[in-house]
Amino acid sequence: MNLHYLKPIFVIFLFIVFGNVSFAQSEKFDYNGHSIEISKKVIEHFGSDYIADIKVNNKDHLLYLNYFAENTYIIEDLGIKASSSDIKNISSLNKLAKSKASDFDASDISSFNIFAYGIQPLTEQQVFKIEGSSNAIVVFSKTRFLKDYNAYRNALLK
Repeated sequence: MNLHYLKPIFVIFLFIVFGNVSFAQSEKFDYNGHSIEISKKVIEHFGSDYIADIKVNNKDHLLYLNYFAENTYIIEDLGIKASSSDIKNISSLNKLAKSKASDFDASDISSFNIFAYGIQPLTEQQVFKIEGSSNAIVVFSKTRFLKDYNAYRNALLK
């Protein structure tokens, strides 16, 4: 019996099954008629149980956390200024013990999860250099962050 024709069918089957599994892992929530994808950084730090609860009971808080995770800082190449001793090194910060997020990997800047380090916007902008790189994490001032967040939220409420 020749079963060579089954191999392509099996590969297609695996593609469909695993494609659907990865699609199902993308979590969303409804906010005032808008489908908002939940940042994986929020899920990683707080855990699925907490997210499931606030997804139902406190959508405003989930919207805030989601926006915070993705919009409170930027990664910027500082060039020669990155060697300044006035700028705190991100690797010197301690990851919060309660955080479920992965450790920051400087070779993958997108792996930075602001929640894991307890960084909050302050009155002034903050800059943290990434060890061994000219890149830095620039955390916006509290005033700028709240202004941007409120504009985003208000646009969703219209």
